[in-house]
Amino acid sequence: MTDLLPRWVSPLLETLRRMSTAVFLLGALALASIAGTLLLQNQPYEDYQTRFGPFWFEVFRLMGLYHVYGSSWFVACVAVLTASVACCLALNGPRLWQQLARAPKLPLLGALRSWPVQRQYPVADRLGIETALAAQGFSRLREVTDAGTTYVYWRRGAANRLGYFLTHGGVVVLCVAGVFTGFLGFRGHLNLPNGESFNAVWVQDGSGYDKVLLPFTVRNDGFSVEFYDSGMPKAFVTDLTLLENGREVLSQRLEVNEPVFYKGHAIYQASFADAGTKLTFRVRDLAAPGTLSSPQQGEVYQTTRDEARGYSLEFVDFRLHNVERLTTAGPGKTPAFKSVGPSVDYIVRGPDIAPVMLRSYLSHPDMLGLGDGEGGYTPYPLGLSVADDKHWPLVGELWRARKRHPGPDGLTAALKEIAPRYAATLSEEELLRASLGAMQAVELMETVGVPFVLSFDEFDHKEYTGLQIARDPGLYLFWLGSLMLVLGAYLMTMATFVRVWMVVDGARVWVAAMPSRPTVALDLPPEVIHAVA
Repeated sequence: MTDLLPRWVSPLLETLRRMSTAVFLLGALALASIAGTLLLQNQPYEDYQTRFGPFWFEVFRLMGLYHVYGSSWFVACVAVLTASVACCLALNGPRLWQQLARAPKLPLLGALRSWPVQRQYPVADRLGIETALAAQGFSRLREVTDAGTTYVYWRRGAANRLGYFLTHGGVVVLCVAGVFTGFLGFRGHLNLPNGESFNAVWVQDGSGYDKVLLPFTVRNDGFSVEFYDSGMPKAFVTDLTLLENGREVLSQRLEVNEPVFYKGHAIYQASFADAGTKLTFRVRDLAAPGTLSSPQQGEVYQTTRDEARGYSLEFVDFRLHNVERLTTAGPGKTPAFKSVGPSVDYIVRGPDIAPVMLRSYLSHPDMLGLGDGEGGYTPYPLGLSVADDKHWPLVGELWRARKRHPGPDGLTAALKEIAPRYAATLSEEELLRASLGAMQAVELMETVGVPFVLSFDEFDHKEYTGLQIARDPGLYLFWLGSLMLVLGAYLMTMATFVRVWMVVDGARVWVAAMPSRPTVALDLPPEVIHAVA
């Protein structure tokens, strides 16, 4: 067949059919798969730059390690491996298939003399030889007499040759599945608030996101989440409805690790988060002195600015269920946690302060959470309730007096300065409680560095379910190829293909065998034959 091809094609085919070529390509793909497993794929480039630095980020980007399985060189390796195995099948397949033929051509005696296993017996042992071959699982396929010589063809282990075709065909099918998935597959994300619908997903490509349209529309009919006592999510589910042309085609509950499948797409429950909860809050200004502003409106992921003073509040998150570690148990004991209800996280920015992350609590206006810059917050007692006007004038005046008394003992000195003015209106016990609360509030606000505190009053909760939608057009080909590969490897391992020609010529019987494994010998000792005969 190769004689009919152009001269330059034959060396190319010979290179592709070599075992060394396939092994090299398999090694390259294995190394790439290791890199794709160890390095989280398809993340924003900013994450990789932060992790590796500008130099190694650029090196890894040029190598395509951030999206290994979709990179051009990986798909090229898969394509060349497909061509290599296909060439091997095309060139070796006809010969191996011919070996499975029921009636092969009569052999040349000179060719049989080159076979690795040969025996000669007296013609009287023919029946014993045939009985021994049948006992070893050989099938008698053909007997021909030519010019006084009888040729009998026996074969065993045809499954070995079938295993060859299954194994190599399985590799081809797996490679084709990989190419299909690399070019046509995707894995995207869709954040869908309650009651809303959308017909596309966003696929991360490193430098941004690509919008991929779906052949159906996804609607979120309801999302719910359960929490452990520690505040960690226990379970979250979404009631999904899929629509085509405005008609409902599927309604199903989506749970973690229980995806919904439709038209080659798999929909996974991946996450949940706030979808822009509307907030009502007031600001207690310590410089005013300590007065509470009128209600203001805000929204998560948006920024509210106070143009008069130059401050801004950037609301970054809302938590409906919030469990905080308020007290520390003794050594060796489990820390005590308490559910504190809804909370809002925000960043305060201003011209004379560094940005600070804070958390305010709806059900506990006497607490303030301080952020660590990494998403964690530590709650601290404020000493007084932000929502209660009582004693906040004392706090505001103490805040301003503190500016006149710097130093470690300045807060005590400031309290001594202003306390006599409140002694006439407050009892001694109430003045003591108010003074302690005011000192605690001022000390905490000095730590925060912000001259006001937020009173979180109301909210209109809105959250979304985070869906991951994947399309893998090579999925079924993958399973087919895997089945073919495993079955073929099993047949090639467990079955040994052996061909036997028994030539009866006059007074002798000549037996020649060609096993697929050189270590396999034909078990036909004379004593066994005579015993059987």
